[in-house]
Amino acid sequence: MGLSEENRPLKVLHVITGLSRGGAETMLHKLITELSKDGTSRHSIIALSGKNAFDFAKLGVPVTLADLTGSLSMPLAIQRLRGLASAERPDVVHGWMYHANVVASLIAPKATPLIAGIRCTLAAKQEKFFTRASIWLGPTLIKARNGRVVYCSEQSRQQHEAVNYPADGALVIPNGFDCERFKPDFEARDRLLAELGLGPDVRLVGHAARYHAMKNHASLIRAFADAASGDESARLILAGREITPANRELSKLIEEAGLAGKVHLLGERADMYRLLPALDVYVSSSAWGEAFPNVLGEAMACEVPCVATDVGESAAIVADTGRIVAPKDDAALAHALREMLRLSPNERKALGSRARERIIRNFSLPHVAATYANLYRSLARPNS
Repeated sequence: MGLSEENRPLKVLHVITGLSRGGAETMLHKLITELSKDGTSRHSIIALSGKNAFDFAKLGVPVTLADLTGSLSMPLAIQRLRGLASAERPDVVHGWMYHANVVASLIAPKATPLIAGIRCTLAAKQEKFFTRASIWLGPTLIKARNGRVVYCSEQSRQQHEAVNYPADGALVIPNGFDCERFKPDFEARDRLLAELGLGPDVRLVGHAARYHAMKNHASLIRAFADAASGDESARLILAGREITPANRELSKLIEEAGLAGKVHLLGERADMYRLLPALDVYVSSSAWGEAFPNVLGEAMACEVPCVATDVGESAAIVADTGRIVAPKDDAALAHALREMLRLSPNERKALGSRARERIIRNFSLPHVAATYANLYRSLARPNS
């Protein structure tokens, strides 16, 4: 006997711009991992570009890489994806970020509930043309499908509703963190020091983000050079897409700041849960665009105290467990980093312990995943 309509697993089709370990991709992976535990939902993914950097196969999640980047036959591509979505027969279609929301609204089967996910604060002037176009197309397409908008920060919601994104039914669901995976690891420091060939007396300041103007690596490097001036024990650990010596622009910034030998470029890492606990301080230097930075919460869950610029929900996440400074203020960022580096190990540990407690109390992954599950269920089966 087959499952009843009420008892069968919900089918959720996720449409995402790429799968390259950015914030949205990371949250999607965490969400599906958590929701897959009880078998009440099944998930599939359409990625518009990039490679599959996450191992969704282990979760039994099929991934279609549409590769729409620079497509000259967009109408045909959309038609093909519409056919794929129709064959999937999802109960809900969930878009993740601007481009994906546009595509999701165009390919979702008729009468299938649509969720448009917004995972950044609004900074249209700094974005590329196609991103700006997707931002402004969004409200019309979402409203045409009677879609619901889900934000990961209150600031993002307010900004987007001010430019005509639908307010009816809009929700703010913060990012959630797996505090069993991201946790203190007292061997992590020794592993990283051995990997980098460093002695035990160094202090490690870390930053993990793709190389993009919004992440403001230039400000971070200048601020670190100021904070670490005359301090031979401070090192800056940078990770992320294009964070390698082959990045000439980044290498030039490091050289001009006089930081040769003090900055380590690790590239894109799949083992952040191993890297973050090795740090003494984590820093988020973003100039704009952040809504609810995943890596900030992950570092805090690892008992690493943080310095962050006041962008998106960063101040609300960190609260009194670290330092918050104005964005694009090199001097303020340097001062905060200098303060953190001058704390004793016990003082930094105390801040880190409070940071982990805050994440566990307010942003646990099971609670956030349950909120999404309830939303999917309410949209797919409104009377259940």
